[in-house]
Formats: sequence, C-alpha cells, structure tokens
Amino acid sequence: MNKNNIMQTFSYINDVADLKASDKRKIIRMSSKEFCIAILSGEKKAERLFQYSFNGNDLSFKDKLDAIMTANQELNIDCASNAFRFYTQYNVQIPDEFYEPKNDKITLPLLTENPQDYVPVAEKIDGWNLYNLSAWEKDLHSGIKKKFPDYELNTVLFSLFPIIARQKEDKKILIFVGDNNFTILAADRQKLLGINSFSFVDENDFLYYSFAFLRKMYANTAEISIKLGGNIAQQSSLYTILNKYFSNVEMLSFPSNEIDNYSYFCDLFE
Repeated sequence: MNKNNIMQTFSYINDVADLKASDKRKIIRMSSKEFCIAILSGEKKAERLFQYSFNGNDLSFKDKLDAIMTANQELNIDCASNAFRFYTQYNVQIPDEFYEPKNDKITLPLLTENPQDYVPVAEKIDGWNLYNLSAWEKDLHSGIKKKFPDYELNTVLFSLFPIIARQKEDKKILIFVGDNNFTILAADRQKLLGINSFSFVDENDFLYYSFAFLRKMYANTAEISIKLGGNIAQQSSLYTILNKYFSNVEMLSFPSNEIDNYSYFCDLFE
C-alpha cells in the first residue's frame, strides 16, 4: 500500500477491552472518500474504531481496497464475524412476498442507467418484511470478494433500519449523510413510507431535496421528528438550515455509547 493514499483522521481505543473475546465483530465501512474499521464487543460497544480518508480523487477501487486491506492487516485483530459495508446510492425495497432472487439482475436497469457496470446485492431486512436490493459497481464488488473473501457484504442502508425502528415517535425520519449525498428514510410507526437517496452540492440542495421528499410522505411536516447521522454535525450549515425549517431536528444519540460523535459512526454499531 502507498501510505500517501490514506490519512488517519480519528481513533478510539478502549484500553480495558478484552480483544481475545470470542464474540467480537469487525465492520469495515467504505464510502467514496473514506473508510472506517470498527471492532465491536458482543454488546455492540466499540473496542477499537479507526477512521481514514483517501488522499486524492483519482484512486481506483483497487488502490482503495489495497489501502483498506493493509490498514486492516496492521491492526491484526481476529474477530468471530466480519462485515464489509458500503454506502450505496442505488437501492430499491421489495416486499417479501414479491421478492425472487432470479429477478435481481432484471431489476438493475431500474436502479442505474448503466446496469452492465453493476451487480445486484440483496439483503433481507428483518422486522420490516422486505428486501433491500442495491447496485454495486462490478470492479468494487469483485475486488471486495477477492481481498475480503470471508466478509459478509452489506450496505449502510441495511444498518439504518434498526436505528429508525428504535425511534419512539410515531412519525419518524432518519437522514444519513454521506459524501455529497444523503439517504432519507420515512416511517409511520413501523410502517415504512419511503426511502430515497440524493446527491447535493450545498445546504440549499440538501434542504430542497429533504423538504420535497418529506412533503410527499407527510401531509403535516410540523408533526415529524428528524434524526441525523453520518457526515453531518450540529455546527454544520446542513443542520442549521434543516433546523430553520423543521421544528424537531436532532443528532442521533445512544445513551450507553461511550463515543462522543456516535451519530457519525451510528451505522457501525448495528
């Protein structure tokens, strides 16, 4: 690995953690600009957490995966289970009764204009009676399979369902921000109303797409509660503009979690 390809931007280490415990879980989360490696206990508490940014916009999938693999090898921590998680922009949800694996490839043209460059990945969403079908770039998918053959593949969206399910409000929204894109989930109690992903340039785009989506989901947006996670902070312009137009906006939190910026890494604990 070329060390110039990445830079560590955050780390957390639990000095009293038992790294020999047999129930540890490792999750690697990758987006277009960065990746994280999390080592979790059986109670889903962080034992190790490292965040890295990719240097430069011209790195290939191979370069990025080489960097992730080397960083993972340097940690040298074996876990009982491992997952490679990717933030995908192309997803569709299919009710259990209508899902058939043989239709995965047929569905790809509905997700992307270039289906020949992608492969489908299906995930069963427990508790919601549906499957999430996502499109992964072929080169990325094959590279992960080659370099991380024993890792379960899933999407960031897959991990957001249990987070929104825990919200106590009847009308609830979860927005997870990635790299110049975000995914928004809307539910009424345990009924999923809709999910969509959007690319944005600035806070005005962010507000426009959020407001337009939520107006379609709810007749009265004054009754909704918005929770925020991912690449967004309470001091950011994205938070400020949402808080200006919606009455109940707050960052995700988890009382028993020891990491201050839990909202940023929320998907890693699921």
